[in-house]
Amino acid sequence: IDKIEKDVFDKWILSEFNKTVVNVTNHLSNARFNDAATGMQSYFWHAYCDWYVELSKSKIFGADEEKKNDALSILIYQLREFLKLLHPIMPFITEEIYQKLPDSGKSIMIESYPEAHPKWKDKEAENKVKKFFDLLYLIRNIRGEMNVSPEKKVDVLIKTNDKDLYEFITAHQKDILYLSKAQSVKIGDSLVKPAGAAAGANEICEVYIPL
Repeated sequence: IDKIEKDVFDKWILSEFNKTVVNVTNHLSNARFNDAATGMQSYFWHAYCDWYVELSKSKIFGADEEKKNDALSILIYQLREFLKLLHPIMPFITEEIYQKLPDSGKSIMIESYPEAHPKWKDKEAENKVKKFFDLLYLIRNIRGEMNVSPEKKVDVLIKTNDKDLYEFITAHQKDILYLSKAQSVKIGDSLVKPAGAAAGANEICEVYIPL
């Protein structure tokens, strides 16, 4: 996994798992088992399943075999490490899934328990990806409030002067098109709300969706 060239989403998921390991280990050491379980669920359900698996699909189903293999390697690595983290709480199902993964050992019971790795800590990636997710939540909220069908492709206009968000959307336009079910995305600091458009805002941007 160290040899893989990672994009910002790869760095983000590794950083999120690193934080989860730190928090879960601390909770278990202090016998806060409910907090440990909640922390693991939050990471796996929201970060890994809701976001990272979805973001990996464009690589997995793309034409670039190297990117496909790299994406699968990180997905499997993270799943295996998470199973080790979860094993003390759910021993039987984690063993069953572990045995289905490629290159697994004899048993998850004799694997080393995950440890935090400072090299995976990446606050910059966390901050950039958070802005991206906040934007997606905003777009999805507008669609939901205006009863826009999930199948309907929309145009999305993003007004912002946030440099990180601008660069991020420019570099990852395909991801925002896919995750927001949009047919086009336009971003700039001087966009004007079109007549008849639905709008929403957060602390760094305004979003307009012509209806």
